[in-house]
Formats: sequence, structure tokens, C-alpha cells
Amino acid sequence: MKIKCGRNEYDLTDKDVIMFSRACYQLITRRTGTGWNESIPIVSKILVDKLIKQNKLVMFKVTGTPEKNNRLEYYKINEQEDK
Repeated sequence: MKIKCGRNEYDLTDKDVIMFSRACYQLITRRTGTGWNESIPIVSKILVDKLIKQNKLVMFKVTGTPEKNNRLEYYKINEQEDK
């Protein structure tokens, strides 16, 4: 599935993770730029909400995260929907 983040377009796989920090959705498994200009792509809230309603993204529980913040939500591609 392809999604657009700013000027870049990413082809999501089953290994990509989108994190919701109650402020924005971030594609935490990808990076843009190099060196000091490296950043994490931010995904549109409207796009992610649409994908969740279409059941293309599902929330999952991450084990072994270094953060003890239980307010973070993680989403992945729905593998049953993708096939």
C-alpha cells in the first residue's frame, strides 16, 4: 500500500509501524534526509483515520519498548485485508 507523507511517497510493508503520540502520526520505521537533516515522516491524520475505518491499519501491542508511556498507540497494515 502506498501512502504520501509530504513530498515523499512510501510503499508500506508488513514491517512498517505507524505511531500515534496523541499529537501526530509518525512512520517510525522510515527516515527522510541524511545526516543532520534526517527526520521521521509525519502521516496525515485524515489519511490514517480513513485507513483505520477501511480496516487497512490495525492497532497492535508492542512488547519490549523502552518507553513506559502507555498513551502511545502503534498501527500496522492489516495482513488479512492485504491478501
